[in-house]
Amino acid sequence: MGRAGHPTLAEQSKLDVMRQMGSSLHEMSRLVKKTRSFIGRYLSDPVNYGQKHKENSGRKRKASSRNEINVIRLR
Repeated sequence: MGRAGHPTLAEQSKLDVMRQMGSSLHEMSRLVKKTRSFIGRYLSDPVNYGQKHKENSGRKRKASSRNEINVIRLR
């Protein structure tokens, strides 16, 4: 299951206003129909939300692309 997309401008404004009013994550999630974790991630850093992206994330490959080609040829 993938992560939720970026909040729309309408959702962002609703979340920002509700935060200023002191609403809980549960109330916000019901109004915007997004998960509490999505809202919590957005509210923790609304300016930079969705911009943090590592290019080299994940496990490093054991075989180089050249070795993979050779293995495929041997089959």
